[in-house]
This record gives sequence, structure tokens and C-alpha cells, in this order.
Amino acid sequence: MQTLRVITLGCSKNTVDTEHLLYQVRGSYEIVPEDDSRAVDVEAINTCGFIGDAKEQSIQVILEAAQKKQEGLIGRLLVFGCLSQRYSTELPSLIPEVDGWFGARELDSLVTALGCKPSAESAHKRILTAPGRPYAFFKISEGCNRRCSYCAIPFIRGPHRSVPIETLVAEARELASQGIRELVIIAQDTTYYGLDIYGKRSLARLLRELSAVEGIEWLARPIDNNAFDWYFMGYGHDYKEAIGDYIKIAGRQPLPPLYVLGYWYSKYQRYSQQDFINLVNEMRQNDIPLDVMIFDMDWHLDGWTGWTWNKSLIPNPAGLINWMHNQGIKVGLNLHPADG
Repeated sequence: MQTLRVITLGCSKNTVDTEHLLYQVRGSYEIVPEDDSRAVDVEAINTCGFIGDAKEQSIQVILEAAQKKQEGLIGRLLVFGCLSQRYSTELPSLIPEVDGWFGARELDSLVTALGCKPSAESAHKRILTAPGRPYAFFKISEGCNRRCSYCAIPFIRGPHRSVPIETLVAEARELASQGIRELVIIAQDTTYYGLDIYGKRSLARLLRELSAVEGIEWLARPIDNNAFDWYFMGYGHDYKEAIGDYIKIAGRQPLPPLYVLGYWYSKYQRYSQQDFINLVNEMRQNDIPLDVMIFDMDWHLDGWTGWTWNKSLIPNPAGLINWMHNQGIKVGLNLHPADG
């Protein structure tokens, strides 16, 4: 079996493209890890062509691979991705050592050039390039319709094209079966999702569908300290489902325990241990709710801030606390900062 190494440069969207490519050709090649420098039959370089530094890096990596090819360490050299899409007419004559150039929108052609048949049925499957990691990048669309004067993405990646929800759900299930617990949502324009295939923006609908995938615990976006993500998710009065989906996106929130929001009793009075018990029993008999009992200032000795139990009032502190807990009541101790 021939060996194949894929070098991935640029953004996380390129990583996803590489992983889809690897699955398409998995049966025909032994996949050599990117950091393995052994000689290979085929090397494919997934390039970036967005900004100057990225273009320079991609060209440098291609030139280094071309040198290795001349030294007999690489059999065939293929280049795909954004750089070859953007400069498809210029690059072939400049670097003739490359055996094939494929644009960012020509993944199927690359699969064919590798001697395999593209399969639409397995479009949702990937070979992860970082196995063991609990999260995976998850590309929901490609391209962009906003032709901003400063941005080359529409010319490189083409117009906006959403991946159908059913395909993304199938991909999420496949990733969950491989141990992925968090999906990092990526696209050129996430808010535009669905407009091209469903006639309306459908990000909320997609997130709801992904939230229902068993094994996926969190949906996220790459962290950018200079940006905010806005999601609209309409649930009407279905608050429970709304909170569940929100947790999938935002992560679990540190909520206070329920008893903190319940009924408390605190009174500055010299209650004895038996007085506390009698008070609780009386409240129970009169159906007065109680969640937290505060032992006020006289539970301790030594002024306002002592830590020694006043055994003349509460001879068995542990016994009293356990009795309260058995009644389903939490206990708090009152201290005063007057003495520091």
C-alpha cells in the first residue's frame, strides 16, 4: 500500500478539509502523520492564501517539499487549498516540481487524482488529525456572499454554501462515536447559515439539532477576545429546553444550590439546643417552610468573632447539626466582623 502524508497549513477550516480528504482515501493509502519525516509516495499540502504571512509560509513549505521530491523523499507532490485556488494560473509555471494543483473547491478532483472515487455517502465522515482530543472543529458552511473590499475569501472560497443540517447531524454523531464531546463551530459567516438552502437564517435550528446529539456536551466558537457571538434561539414558553440548549452552547453555569433561594430563619436571641429543636418542630406543625437555620451570635464564646461553641447553650453541636440535616435543613453560623 502506498504512503500518503498531508501537510495542513492555515486555519481550522483547512484542518476539517484535510480530515474529510483522509477519510475519502483511507482504504488506498497508509496515512503518515504530518510530523513524520519519512519518505512517502505522495505528499499533499493544504495551503493558506489569505494574508501575506500565510502565503509566504505556504510557498516556503511547497518549495521545501519540491526539494525533498528532487532528493527522492517524495514521489508525487500535490498542492491544494486556498493558495492554489487564488493563484491557479501563476503557480504551476513557477513551481513545476508540483505534480498537481487543486483549488479550495476541488476536493473531489484531488480525491480522484489520488486514485480514489469521491463518495457523497461518506461526506460526513472524517479521520481526526488530533485523536484523543475531546473537541473537534466543525465546519457548517463554506464561502461568503459579503464581498468586502479588504477580504479575499469570496474569491478564494466562493459564495456561501451551507452544509445541510442532516449531514451535519450525521457528522456530529460520527464524531461523538469517536469520543468527541465538544464541537467548535466554524465557518466564514456563521450567521448566514441556512439562508441559501432553507430560504432563511437557520443557525438556531441547527444548534438545536446538534444539541440533541447524544454524547455532544458543548457547542462552542473559537475564542476571540475582540468579538462577541450572538445567537437567537426561540423557544416560546419551553424554558426547560431553552436552558438545556443554552448549556450546550455556553457551558454549565455556576448556579447556587436551591436551598440558598429558600426560606431562612435567623434571630439574635439566646437559643439553646432544645430551643432550636422546639422551634423547628413548631414550624413543621404549622406548615411554615424552612430551608436554612442560622445559629446567631450566642452559639460561640469570646466576644463577636469567637470560634468556640457555647456549650452551656449548645452542649452537643455535632448532634444538633446532624439533627437539622436529618430534617432537611441546612445550617449556617453567624459571625460579626467587629473584632476583626
